[in-house]
Amino acid sequence: MVGTKNKEKIIAVDLGGTNLRVSLVCNNKILRYIKSDTPKTKRELLKVLYDSIKILMSKDVIGI
Repeated sequence: MVGTKNKEKIIAVDLGGTNLRVSLVCNNKILRYIKSDTPKTKRELLKVLYDSIKILMSKDVIGI
């Protein structure tokens, strides 16, 4: 890739039965991630997911 595409980042979510991982990825490399226990309720899950994405979000993120 040439130009600004090298700096484009995505946020990836891995929702499992035990752990929830939200990662900031660039060029197939994990730059940073947040790992937490998977919440038991939908309301808790949405809050943890929202908060984790908010922490990793930047102007370079092109998708989730």
